[in-house]
Amino acid sequence: MIKVNWEQKKTERQREHEDDQIKAQRYLKKTDWYISRAFEDGVPVPKEVSEKRRAAKATLNKEPPE
Repeated sequence: MIKVNWEQKKTERQREHEDDQIKAQRYLKKTDWYISRAFEDGVPVPKEVSEKRRAAKATLNKEPPE
């Protein structure tokens, strides 16, 4: 019986997509405190952070390449 290493079967685009997803998740996790602070204390989230979070969420919503 032949074992297939499915990780090797992934295309470069699929690996890049996964890397982008991981980076987006990390960014959102790293900046979640801005959202908590805004909700709890009414301190506005910096525009740059809001824009980057929006982009990160868009990245997470992208369909993976085939």
